[in-house]
Amino acid sequence: MPPPNGTFSERLRTETASLHLRVDTAFSAFDLSTRSGYGGFLRAHARALPAVEAIVAAGISVAATRSRTDLAVADLQELGIDIPPSAPFDGPASPVAARGIHYVLEGSRLGGAVLQRRVPVAYPRRLLSARHERGGWRSVLADLDGWGDGQDESTIASAIAAAAACFALFERSALAEAG
Repeated sequence: MPPPNGTFSERLRTETASLHLRVDTAFSAFDLSTRSGYGGFLRAHARALPAVEAIVAAGISVAATRSRTDLAVADLQELGIDIPPSAPFDGPASPVAARGIHYVLEGSRLGGAVLQRRVPVAYPRRLLSARHERGGWRSVLADLDGWGDGQDESTIASAIAAAAACFALFERSALAEAG
């Protein structure tokens, strides 16, 4: 039976929904059918991913192999677009934080298939091609919920705060590239 406030993944989804919408709105400014628009989209990811992927890699052993920073950089290099500096993460960096950040990063893979259709076939698509295998997202949610089942409210709140800070980092990165 799920906890009275919902499972960890349900709480992540509901408690960060407005931030998720803000990120989607910020990234919708990029016209993925143009080199400059797609380049801005990739640069925003190349700004945000390094700091948060490092936290996840340090806090969740399986996540280190799921990095997409190099994919964004390779796509930018193939397009002949400069690699931006990494943006700092303003949230906590701990194994607990890694759980909330992991939710954001893995969830962002879901839109890759949809977004990939907006990118011309001549452009590299490594970043957008890094999607979950069949059942992968459900497995991520099950792992997060299994972890969350053994945690107290303070720990859950810390992980959710890290997810919120991760969404904020992606929003700032998108706005920096779109502006």
